[in-house]
Amino acid sequence: MTGKLCTGFGRQGYVDLNEHTGNTLAGFVGPTSPPVVMRGVVVQPTGQVRDGQERAAPSGVVRGYDAIDGSLRWAWDLGRPETTRLPPEGEVYTRGTPNVWTPMAADDELGLVYLPTGNASGDFYGKERTPEEEEFTSSIVAVDASTGRVRWHFRTVNHDLWDFDLGPPPNLVDWPMPDGSRRAAMVQATKAGPVFVLDRATGEPLLPVEQVAVPQGTDHGDWTAPTQPLSPGMPNTIGQPDKDIETLRESDTWGISAFDQLICRIQFKQMRYEGIYTPPTLQGTIAHPGNHGGINWGGVAIDLQRGILVMNSNRLPYTEHVYTRETMDEMGIVSIFRGKSAVPDYMAQAGLPFGAKKEPWMSPLETPCIAPPWGYITGVDLRTQEVVWRRPLGTGYDHGPMGIPSRMKFTMGTPNNAGSLVTAGGLVFIGAALDNFLRAFDTETGELIWETRLPAGLQAAPMSYEVDGRQYIVAAVGGHERMDTKLGDSVIAWALPTR
Repeated sequence: MTGKLCTGFGRQGYVDLNEHTGNTLAGFVGPTSPPVVMRGVVVQPTGQVRDGQERAAPSGVVRGYDAIDGSLRWAWDLGRPETTRLPPEGEVYTRGTPNVWTPMAADDELGLVYLPTGNASGDFYGKERTPEEEEFTSSIVAVDASTGRVRWHFRTVNHDLWDFDLGPPPNLVDWPMPDGSRRAAMVQATKAGPVFVLDRATGEPLLPVEQVAVPQGTDHGDWTAPTQPLSPGMPNTIGQPDKDIETLRESDTWGISAFDQLICRIQFKQMRYEGIYTPPTLQGTIAHPGNHGGINWGGVAIDLQRGILVMNSNRLPYTEHVYTRETMDEMGIVSIFRGKSAVPDYMAQAGLPFGAKKEPWMSPLETPCIAPPWGYITGVDLRTQEVVWRRPLGTGYDHGPMGIPSRMKFTMGTPNNAGSLVTAGGLVFIGAALDNFLRAFDTETGELIWETRLPAGLQAAPMSYEVDGRQYIVAAVGGHERMDTKLGDSVIAWALPTR
């Protein structure tokens, strides 16, 4: 092994993922999902397409390449289901289609690759989506690894207006059935809150899925789906992880002073909120959960030996506003690829009649407008689907009001992003929170067993490996700019002392 490029693959060792996507702008697209290699095919999505900027965004096409020579085997272009390889001469794959930005999963026995999709371009305005975009937005799509043909799909949100794209990757498990048998299953967590359990050969729900009536109507002409799918048999992450769904009340508004609590309470009265799936409006809407989740990237971890699913989740409402194109023009909000906007959190949605703004619902003193916990880690029994333990995840040690770290290790639960690692020894290793710590919890009880200080934020899932019989835990400690955790460039490994 030399580490040299395999020049017989693609063009001198490379395949250009921008090819035929319509992307000519630096930063619009970036591969964020590693490929799946199965049955001689390298399956690779376009990757992350920058949210909310332009309706005519680069295509979310997923392609399969020959694992030996890099030639194109197939393409899944949502706008042209009859197109299995290249688009027509002089054209590109369909622009603005839902993209796959989170890790995929694959079942070699079934020959299926599972694609968690995002939104069609224009996260907070969906009236102009095509029927295909409506059907496949925020869905788990099973495609044949050899041909790219769709075998089945399951949509987790109807007419998604909240940016509830599938950030959590799917988990493939042997699910314990009531009769003692096991079924080849997929667990799909969501930013919207529900956790779905599906047969991974057919997409059939193994636990009931109910279509529940939700708030209706907008004040800007978009339409709303009459129902949304929920999974009542599994705990959800709409608030505290539980089978109940948290609905906020005016009395839930909170602040560290009477002043900022009052501001939050006024905002609650001014904006629209009628529970889950309250649509975005010109008036302004409180979204709970917000588009951060629920469960975001990293997803859940499952200890099959103990039959426990571990999930870390957020309890952080967002505010969502829709703005007319005239208002966006008056504010000077344009696509960041056509001119840098100096106003954060706005989504230009160029090419659509409306732009949008999303941001965490925060007080003037920069604390969430509801009381903590704002983040949890939870253990769920696979056999009973009941919560067996739950605790807040994270402290204010590195964050506080007005951005001032408290330097106190009071466990209150913070927003979090990243996955966890479960080990055969019965431990859950996780960073994810807004403080710079790696922690280990008992998988069966949730008891904190160990923690260590880090030089930066840990917004990546830890991994484990073994050398000469000694087990190591390793993590990429890089922080995350948008979460305002400390940035770094460390890769750190830990192990028990040698005897």
